[in-house]
Parts: sequence; C-alpha cells; structure tokens
Amino acid sequence: MKKNVVKMLTTVFAAALMFVCFSTTSLAYPETEGKITVDTAKVRESADTGSGVTTLLEKGTVVTIIDETTDSAGTVWYKVSVSGVEGYVRSDLLEKGHIDYIVRRAIQAGIDPIIAVKCASHHAARYFLLNNRGAIAPGFLADFVVIDNFEDFNILEVY
Repeated sequence: MKKNVVKMLTTVFAAALMFVCFSTTSLAYPETEGKITVDTAKVRESADTGSGVTTLLEKGTVVTIIDETTDSAGTVWYKVSVSGVEGYVRSDLLEKGHIDYIVRRAIQAGIDPIIAVKCASHHAARYFLLNNRGAIAPGFLADFVVIDNFEDFNILEVY
C-alpha cells in the first residue's frame, strides 16, 4: 500500500512538472542559474544573432538567468546577468536550473510547497532506490537547505 502511494505521488509530481515545464501559461520568471556548455558563448545586446556582442563567456561560466524570450524563428534566448553585464544567450548554449528550479516552478503553478519539496527529495530518493537519503531522520544521510520563503524559494544555506 505504502509503495503504491509513493508511486502515485511521484507520478502526480512528474505530471505536474510536465504541466509546469510545457504549459503555455505564462508565469513570472524566477531567477535561476545556468552554466555555459560550449567553449565560447556570445552575450548579445538583444535576442537576435544579428545584434551586437557585449561580452564572451567561457565554458563553465555560471550566469544568472533573469528572463526568457523566443525570437521570430522560434529560438529561445535567456536574458542573463554575469559580472554586472546583462545580455542574451541562446538557450542551446547553456544548461539551466536544478531541482530548486523545478520545485520553484511547481510551487508557482499552485502545488503545495510541502508536497513539492517532499516529491523532490523523499519520493525522488525512493524512486531511484536511494533508501538512506531523502529525509532528515535516524539512519539517513542528510543534506538540507534553508530557504527564505516558499513563494520565492531562494536557497540561503546548504548543509
């Protein structure tokens, strides 16, 4: 019975995440981090390959993604900020977010914050058979985060 409940909640969470990630509903864009995945990425003045280049970023550079837009050709661009410079980088040149990004989007879509966090930690650990992780309890290996609030879900500390 317990396994069925966990499986059901994991499925519900995955469906909710798919809704959040692929929905055409516009949500306020939460800031998140991204990492450049190509040798050199051009940061442009606007979301257009014909616009001027403000700076070049090397592979592995971490940027703050502050917005997202799609050009007339259907290419997704991220508005990024790095070292005081803002500009646009094509989405295929960086990887975005992590579990905190997914949890933040789920909460913004109306999923109860406690359920979102539990699905991202405890249920995910069970799904991947990491039976001594995903909870703060005796016998578990625990990492935990301190956040500012459930609306913004900004991580302040990691232990």
